[in-house]
Amino acid sequence: MGKIPLDKRKVVLVTGYPRSGNTWLTRMIAEMLDSPFVGVNESKPVGAEGKNRKGDYFVSQVHLTPVYLGLDSPAIVGWRKLNIDSWNGERIIHIMRDPRDVAVSAYKYWDIKSIRETIAAMRDGAHPLGSGGKWSRHIEEWLKLPVCHTTYEKLSGSNTKTERMLKSLMKQAGLPTDKKDIKQVVENQSFRTKKDDIMRFSEKYSYNRKIQNKHMRKGIVGDYKNHFTQDDGLFFERTFGEELEKYGYEHDRQWYLKLKKGD
Repeated sequence: MGKIPLDKRKVVLVTGYPRSGNTWLTRMIAEMLDSPFVGVNESKPVGAEGKNRKGDYFVSQVHLTPVYLGLDSPAIVGWRKLNIDSWNGERIIHIMRDPRDVAVSAYKYWDIKSIRETIAAMRDGAHPLGSGGKWSRHIEEWLKLPVCHTTYEKLSGSNTKTERMLKSLMKQAGLPTDKKDIKQVVENQSFRTKKDDIMRFSEKYSYNRKIQNKHMRKGIVGDYKNHFTQDDGLFFERTFGEELEKYGYEHDRQWYLKLKKGD
């Protein structure tokens, strides 16, 4: 897909912890702006598409961690760090997702040995989740910054809900919403439509059909309930229980008791 120089296009960065819905949101925004979804600093995101679109925006999905490196360092270091000291106000949209669903999505996508091991990787910022660092720190640092914030849960549900929330988010970011029919964009980027497109026209995507389909596994809110056992839930509660409550994902600290028991 290639790298587009930042000085030739308006910059829109969609960021979040890995497996948080970054690609889906970036694809919708890029299509709404009739602009290509591309990588930065030679990165090649799995969701890249629309290289022939004529819009004048640079839209990219990145797993950036906020850092403070001084004015002598560039704003984007590699493709994993955002140097706040050199950030010039490029439009940034941050998306957060229930970390339990993040854990399941990461577990399935990277074929990690177990849910428990995935949770530990999120806690420690270990491979294969190293690009996002430690989940709790990643979220805490981003929520301090004056960027646009949303959640996967707010965007998910019916197409009508997605349309309403996407339009509101783009207006909040100061982005035009009149380039494309938002209803059609949301339908084009729905899991059902996109997976069908990947099956029929896989050659137009940066990665092969198997990787694309694995990347777009389910996208279901609350899917962790189908995979966590009570023991997994207890381990998660002990690891991220305070954050679950702080960010409104749980109000009952014994939520894990509602899960299935392990073998």
